[in-house]
Amino acid sequence: MRVVFHIGTHKTGSTTLQETFTRNADVLAENGICYPSISSYPQHTQLIFADTDDEEFPGSFARRVPEKREAGKVQAEEFWNAVREQVTKSKYEVLLLSSEFVFGMRPRSQERLIERLRTFGEHVHFVGYMRSPASHYVSALQQTLKYGDEVIGLDKIPVLGSKYRAASRLPVDQLTIKKFERSAFLYDCICKDFAKTILNLPEGVIQSLDVVNSNESVSAEAMAILKDFNHYHSPGLRRAGNALSLALIDRIQATETALGLTKPKLLESMKHAIENELRDDISWLKDHAGLVFEDFDYDGGKPISYESRRLIENRAITALDRLVQIDWAACNALCRRLLIGLTDELIGLSHESYLAHRPGQKADNNYARVILEELGWPDGTRLDKTDRLRRRVLIRLLRDAPLAELQLTAQPAELSGKTAIYAPVLAELVIARMKLPDCDPATPAQ
Repeated sequence: MRVVFHIGTHKTGSTTLQETFTRNADVLAENGICYPSISSYPQHTQLIFADTDDEEFPGSFARRVPEKREAGKVQAEEFWNAVREQVTKSKYEVLLLSSEFVFGMRPRSQERLIERLRTFGEHVHFVGYMRSPASHYVSALQQTLKYGDEVIGLDKIPVLGSKYRAASRLPVDQLTIKKFERSAFLYDCICKDFAKTILNLPEGVIQSLDVVNSNESVSAEAMAILKDFNHYHSPGLRRAGNALSLALIDRIQATETALGLTKPKLLESMKHAIENELRDDISWLKDHAGLVFEDFDYDGGKPISYESRRLIENRAITALDRLVQIDWAACNALCRRLLIGLTDELIGLSHESYLAHRPGQKADNNYARVILEELGWPDGTRLDKTDRLRRRVLIRLLRDAPLAELQLTAQPAELSGKTAIYAPVLAELVIARMKLPDCDPATPAQ
């Protein structure tokens, strides 16, 4: 048997690969490939804890607590037994595993893992991907802000040359490291490229694969909204996959395309500064590993601003618009669309619970007045029937705690300050929406 282990790195399509392998496990099995199911997760990270040291990955799977670490080792051994049981049920030719954490294991832990893998098959093949520094950072920043409020530092950008050199020293029979760029993949798809170049599946099988596109990108404008939204409902925390953030992300993805918003881009000054910092490392990859990133400026020579250099050196940034290009007018237009869309959902699904309540027609607190003015619905404005209904529903929400208790000392004149104003009402609208009967929080606004 041949053992193929997809090992990452992070932010290189790992979740897409894992969820696609899981969804197509039966198709893979029919072609002699076992992608084992060991838990509710689509990947096999829990397996590696049988071979890691106690100090490794302290922030993952509750490993900060000694009892949890020991329980994780016991569980990992049970999972390995489950893998062996699944492999022996049929005459598989390939055991396929995936965990982007393997790249981050200590060398001795990696060696123990490889020794274990050899008990399954005599040929061990590690497959990894690497992404250009600027693209990697934007992806990591975006993933963090989908569920948290922290602007991650530039120290999160991996030093790829050292990772490659470490991987090349591993005692595996075959090592494949590819660049993570759509143009580098057959069929413009990492999953189908993997199926063809690594698994050698027939063309008909490749075309039949049901590919899962995970961790879809959102715009820089959406990142700004999510940062303030997450800061309101979970300040200082990152709760990956939490229902509130997911509900807003679904609505953002259904809305932002209509506004012409696209994937986020670093400010050119920051991209140049990052590339200047890592040029020797990335040039080594080009010369020694043949990995050439299309979006990387290998020649350099462009001036680095004082501010960009200071941000690189300090590694600490809190303002998102010092990193990525944000159209604040479009950002505020997206906020308004989300707010109106959620209000319409309440009207459509409320079973009269919101419509039966008839508050006074005037906003009676500071925050309510600000929001209604932003929407163009201040007191005394003549509105059509639809907007009158929307205003009535919003007033009810805005007069209840906790929104009624918010006091804004001043309404920001700058567009960049207004996403934070929208965050509380967006959060409370999402909460109200999810409380309604027969409510599917994943349903986007129409």
